Amino acid sequence: MGGDKDRKLLVALFVVAIFLIAMTRAYGAYFSGIKYPIFYLYGFFLIDLAAIALLWRLCPLSLKPPEHPKRFITSTALGVLAAFAGLWVLWLTAPDAGGGVRLFLDGVTLNQNAFYVLALVIIGPVFEESVYRGQFYTILRGRYGLATGVLGSTLLFAIMHGLAPVAFAQGVLLALVYEYSRSLWGSIIVHIANNALWYIVFVHLLRK
Repeated sequence: MGGDKDRKLLVALFVVAIFLIAMTRAYGAYFSGIKYPIFYLYGFFLIDLAAIALLWRLCPLSLKPPEHPKRFITSTALGVLAAFAGLWVLWLTAPDAGGGVRLFLDGVTLNQNAFYVLALVIIGPVFEESVYRGQFYTILRGRYGLATGVLGSTLLFAIMHGLAPVAFAQGVLLALVYEYSRSLWGSIIVHIANNALWYIVFVHLLRK
């Protein structure tokens, strides 16, 4: 019975992962030339929302306050410092990492730029942490252990971000922050801090 349950669980995760990858690729290819770039960006969140709904019965999300405040604060703070260190390395090795986004934002209005920043810094991290750490990691961690949870959720996260090396590093970091903070809020805060600093350094300052 246990083996049968494991197979069903893996099939469910695999189906949702393929759904995420296929829908994101198809949506990105079809709407890449759309005249309303902000609509294009927010469409990806609908795909994330659909994945959350598909996995809800297996793993309903919980955004309750941290049960261990000291552990939460320590692991989240260390996660933010590690994320900032990673961005410093990215600056040294690929200072034009935000070139595509700067080009994207050159054709938008001030209001559209504000919606983009909201999506990048707040909405994106909340949705992504809900899917990749709150559900994929939680399911894999609970059934197969820490290493499988980290590697499985990180691999999917990296695939969804173009298999960029920095995405692998971020995926591991965010999974570990979630593990040791014991709260989805920990990885959300680190993700928000990472994206905010990335936008300021690689997009905003270089547009000046």
